[in-house]
Amino acid sequence: MSPLQLASDIVLWLGVALSVLLSVGMAVVRDLFDRLHVVAAVTSVAAPLVIVSQALTADSWRPALKVVFIAGLLVVTGPMATVATARARATEQQRRGSS
Repeated sequence: MSPLQLASDIVLWLGVALSVLLSVGMAVVRDLFDRLHVVAAVTSVAAPLVIVSQALTADSWRPALKVVFIAGLLVVTGPMATVATARARATEQQRRGSS
């Protein structure tokens, strides 16, 4: 096993372990805002770890660049989607409270 393959395996298992841990956290928390916090960690950290592990073992630079680009998109757009969902929920709660 090459050092690059070992690094890829370690990063992959870190991402998978974090995903499983955060999935358990999703089952435990009840509030929407707490769940959104957990989802943000999945899209910002766990999924990119899994994707980058695949880039480490890619045959050439093109597939590696593609998966790193996808990981970057997840890191940028995941928290934005979380914030948008939280704002929509907060606005809905304000409307219910004021009517």
